[in-house]
Amino acid sequence: MSQGPVVQIQAGTSLRGKQVYAKEPKRPVNAFLGIRYGEAPIGQLRFKPPKPAGIWQGERDATQFGPAASQNIKNTQAGSRPFRVMSETSEDCLFLNVWTPNMNPNAKLPVLFWIHGGAFVEGTGQIYHGTAICNYQDVVVISINYRLGAMGFFTTGDAVAPGNLGFLDQIEALKWTHRHIHKFGGDTSNITISGESAGAMSVGFLIMSPLAKGLFKRAISQSGTVTYPKDAYTYQEITRIIDRKLKRLGFKGQTSQEKLDFLSGMSAKHINTKVSLFFGPPVIDGTFLPDSPSNLYKQDRYNKVDYIIGFNSHEGFLVTRMVYAGLGIEFKLDDRATFKQYLRRLVLHNYRNNQDKITDAIMEEYVGDFDFRDSERATQLFSDIYGDMIFISPSLAVAKAHSACCDTYIYMYDHRLRVSPKPEWIKADHGEELVLVFGEPHQTSFPQYFTEEEQSLSHTFMSYWANFAKSGNPNGSGLPKWPKFNKSEEYMNINTNPQSKRKYNATRMAFWTDTIGQLENGHFSKY
Repeated sequence: MSQGPVVQIQAGTSLRGKQVYAKEPKRPVNAFLGIRYGEAPIGQLRFKPPKPAGIWQGERDATQFGPAASQNIKNTQAGSRPFRVMSETSEDCLFLNVWTPNMNPNAKLPVLFWIHGGAFVEGTGQIYHGTAICNYQDVVVISINYRLGAMGFFTTGDAVAPGNLGFLDQIEALKWTHRHIHKFGGDTSNITISGESAGAMSVGFLIMSPLAKGLFKRAISQSGTVTYPKDAYTYQEITRIIDRKLKRLGFKGQTSQEKLDFLSGMSAKHINTKVSLFFGPPVIDGTFLPDSPSNLYKQDRYNKVDYIIGFNSHEGFLVTRMVYAGLGIEFKLDDRATFKQYLRRLVLHNYRNNQDKITDAIMEEYVGDFDFRDSERATQLFSDIYGDMIFISPSLAVAKAHSACCDTYIYMYDHRLRVSPKPEWIKADHGEELVLVFGEPHQTSFPQYFTEEEQSLSHTFMSYWANFAKSGNPNGSGLPKWPKFNKSEEYMNINTNPQSKRKYNATRMAFWTDTIGQLENGHFSKY
């Protein structure tokens, strides 16, 4: 086997990784890739909770990523990560990756544990490299895969298939981290879970879960929270959706076991192309998620950890197109009736009560007497609605709830990347901060795409994130002061000139909290 760093897992069992480098300074970072944390969830283990990976004998190669979770790769390649794409996919996907700048077991470096996004149906940990942030910030970075789509979130609404398997995978990866990360220089008592989009929602649900208690110390959610705005499905709600889908696929049975057998007999490819887009947010199963997040916050039943929550200025542009493309619908805003039709579909998917009144209220607030001859402006209006409804107002609602217990920090990112091909009115679309958080301007392959200001902005992001992982406070030497979120509702506006501000878009956010909160009859946004 080629030369490279070696870590001993136990007597007679080791992993050999490789050394990787950021642009400057060129000190080595040790990368251990494709580490199995769970047994292959195939055959009898499909639709079962993860089984911890067994211990092997001898030295195992850890220089290549393991397969991404089985998914519809065509959808994934259309996502928002411009610099990396995944390689192979497989149902045998329970792998994680570790980057560390210091192999000393006594180093006790803070650990950033990354959960990828992708609407719970796509994505992989392998496109998020920890090289740069390890190099500059002296933290250990872990990225993981977890089961997606039907394989990760199918449920029969009872004990036959309780659901939430993708979240249980995340917990199993956290347990592996607790057992082994000190061997890579990490501190098992100082783990920060972090993620973006569905990964950010995952972070929020791990905060809600008693099964995750004690497995992490801090949390970061980028563009996603525990309310989307529907904060979780009941078994009754999700089985109604699943039953309709199974019937359209030809299912003739009745019982939960027949449903499970029907899906178990399908190929992964068929499930990914015909089934998986109908799976996503978690169900209230009584174990991973004991109740709805709104109730858990009200009942003070959640994991008390310091928390960074953030969003981008134009969250809705990319996601709107991806959602409607996934539904096979052409997104074209020609007139008021069409606009309202699209909006009502969005409302029906995300609200339980008074959907027609909610649709009318949003039309009045955002559209008014707008002249639809300006198609670009119509697109901007719908993007604003989508972003405010799905990402921004829920983020601020969760911040208000969580700040009652713990130090909470809020950010809004609004820098337009030089390489952005999107319309000029878009500053920061969904997911566009990721290249800066992971230091892509400082990876050896990509600096030519970024300005010097963007390279500096990447350092700012990495510094805030690493400082928070180290101490629970993102502030540090040379950084603009980031105040805690409290009754004054201060947040950090992150761009090439970061500065703190108060009460983000107060009038519009009050609309969601008050008007929509009342129409939804006590929804989480009214918490």
